Amino acid sequence: MTPYDVFDPSVALDPTRFVGETGAARLMEAARHFPGGPAMLVFALFWAPIGPGIPAGVLLARHIPLSPLFTLGLYTLSDTLAAIVWLTTVLRVPRIPGWASAIAGDLVWFSLLLGTSIVAASLVDDDRVIGLAVIVAMILIPRIARRFVPALRDRES
Repeated sequence: MTPYDVFDPSVALDPTRFVGETGAARLMEAARHFPGGPAMLVFALFWAPIGPGIPAGVLLARHIPLSPLFTLGLYTLSDTLAAIVWLTTVLRVPRIPGWASAIAGDLVWFSLLLGTSIVAASLVDDDRVIGLAVIVAMILIPRIARRFVPALRDRES
């Protein structure tokens, strides 16, 4: 697999392409040939608007292995660069603090999901189980947050 096959739009919505050991092996093969190496492929996966995106980036980071802090740093960089692009080209956002808050919220969310994957990986070595744990966390974390943070609750009219 070439690095550019990872971002092939014709298979971008295939949910089975990068799961389990086979998916990790495909990503590792592509990473060996990616300009800048495996860490840059992780960054590209976080940055890319099409393709497997964040889940594949986290899976690859785990198998390289990259430290969770370095993985978070790559994600932070991709978020920050995306905000700069949006601020200077497409969107006219009047307040930078609003964008900084959006980035901070996204980083908290990413950190929770990355932490969930790290804890799950410490318990089991099956990427499918780790993925399922992250999906469950994606469903439960917002519900728990709404219970304890009144500002997140739906407002009754």
